Amino acid sequence: MLSDDLDADFPGGGSTASTPTCITARIVRTEEQTSVMMQRFTVYVIEVSDFGKNFDVQHRFSDFETLHRSLLTDCPNLRLPPMPPKGVDGSDAAVVASRKVELEKILRAMLSSQDVTLEKNLHLFKFLNLSNPAVIVHRFVSVPSWRNKIANSLSKLVTEPKYKDDVYRLGHDQVVDALIESLRVLRSDDGVSSHWTRQSGGRTLLCQMLSGALNASESARSRLLEADLVANLLGVIERNVEALDDARMALSAVVRASDRLPDVIASFLRRGGLSQLAALVQQPRCQEFVAKLLWLSWDAPVRTLFAQPRGQGLTIIQVLLKSESTTASSLGAVLLAGMVANGDFNAEPAHRTEAIRKVAATLAKTEVNMDPQFAKTLCGSPATIGRLAGMLDDRELAPCLLSLLCAAKPPAANLGRIAGNLAGLVGDKAMAYSDETQARAAELLLHIQGTGASNMTAAPSQESMSASRSGGNSRGAGGMAGAGSMTS
Repeated sequence: MLSDDLDADFPGGGSTASTPTCITARIVRTEEQTSVMMQRFTVYVIEVSDFGKNFDVQHRFSDFETLHRSLLTDCPNLRLPPMPPKGVDGSDAAVVASRKVELEKILRAMLSSQDVTLEKNLHLFKFLNLSNPAVIVHRFVSVPSWRNKIANSLSKLVTEPKYKDDVYRLGHDQVVDALIESLRVLRSDDGVSSHWTRQSGGRTLLCQMLSGALNASESARSRLLEADLVANLLGVIERNVEALDDARMALSAVVRASDRLPDVIASFLRRGGLSQLAALVQQPRCQEFVAKLLWLSWDAPVRTLFAQPRGQGLTIIQVLLKSESTTASSLGAVLLAGMVANGDFNAEPAHRTEAIRKVAATLAKTEVNMDPQFAKTLCGSPATIGRLAGMLDDRELAPCLLSLLCAAKPPAANLGRIAGNLAGLVGDKAMAYSDETQARAAELLLHIQGTGASNMTAAPSQESMSASRSGGNSRGAGGMAGAGSMTS
C-alpha cells in the first residue's frame, strides 16, 4: 500500500530549513458549538488547499496543543512559535480572535518546515486530513534531496489506476516547474550523476510524471510546452538512444492531450527542431518514431517547413524513404504524398514528378507492415483520415494510397469516414482512373460494408472530407486519437 511505502521510505528526521509548499492552511472562521454534555466550546475552521483543491477541517484549541507538542517531541531541532496561553476563557471573543491569528502563524511555520514535511508519523498531514498521495508529491516538491528515496511511491502514484484521482497534483505549477528543471538536468551534460533522474529508474519515473502532468490540466500542458518540452525530450534521446521508450511515453501524452499538435510541432521545428530531427533520423531505431510524430502532425504549419528545396526537411524525408523499417519508409512515402497533394511542389513541376515517382517506388517495393498499430497510426483519427482523403483526390497519388490501404486493412469504422471519396473513385469520375485503381477502391468499400461500418458513420461527401486537404489544419480533441500508435 502507499502508506506502507511512506513508512518504509521515511525513517524520520530532516533539515530545519524552510521549504516552499503546495499545501496551504488558513483559519477562515471560528464557530461556537455544544458538546453532548451541553458544554460550549470553540472550533477553528481551517481551509486547506491541497495542490489547488480546497476543503475545510475543524479543530479545537486542545487539538492544536496536541499537534504542537507531538511535533516538538518528534522533531527535536524544530522551532515553532509558542502556543497561545491557556488559563483564559476560551469562548471570549477577544481571546478567540487573538488565538486565531497565533494558531494560523503556527500552521504556516509547520507547513514551511522540512522537519515537519519529513516527519514519519505525519502528525500535521493527519491533522489537516491530507492523503498519502498529497504527502508524497509535497515531499517531491519541497525536499529535492529526497526524490531518490520516494521514487517507488511516486511510481505507484502515476501508474496504479487506484490513484487516478490523485494525479491532478502533478499539474500544480510548482510540480511542473520541478519536472521542467529535472528534465533540463537530464538532458544536459553537466556530469551531475547523483541527480535523481540519472539514478536507476529515474528517467522512466520523470517521463511518467511528465505524462501525468500533461494529462492533468490545460494550464500544466501549456506550461510544459512553453518550456520546450518536445525539444528537451528529444534532446534526452539524442544523448542516449536508450531513452527512446521513456521519452516516447511523455511525447505520446503530448499528442493525446493537445488539440493543436501541428502548431506545437511547428513551433518546435522553427526553434531548431529540424536539426534535432535530422540528427535523430540518422539512428535507425528512431526512424519509425520520427515518421509517426510527423504524420500525426502533418498539417500546413509543419508540412510547409519541410518543402524548402535542399533543406533539412526534405533530407529527413529522404532518410525515411530509405529506412529498413517498413513502417518508417511507408510513412515517409505518405508524408511526401501529403506534400504533393497539398501543392507544396506545384511551383516546380519537376519536383512534383520526382516526388510522385519516389512515393510510388517506395510503396511498391516494401511489404506493408500488417501490424494493427501501423494501421492505427495511418488512419486512426479524423485528422489522419482527412489527410488521406485529400491524397485520394489526386489522380496520380490515388493508386499508391489505395494499394497501401488495401494492404494495411485499417479498421472499417475508420475507413467509413472516407466512404464518399472511395465511392467517387468507382462512380461518376471513375473514367479518370485505371481498372486496378477502381478495383482497389471497390475492395475497400466492401471491407467497410462487410462490417457494417458504413452504417456506423454517415459517410461524408467527397467535398467535405477534401476540405482538410486545402485547409491543412484538421484539429479537434478527437483529431489526435491515433497518438497511442507512437508507443508501438
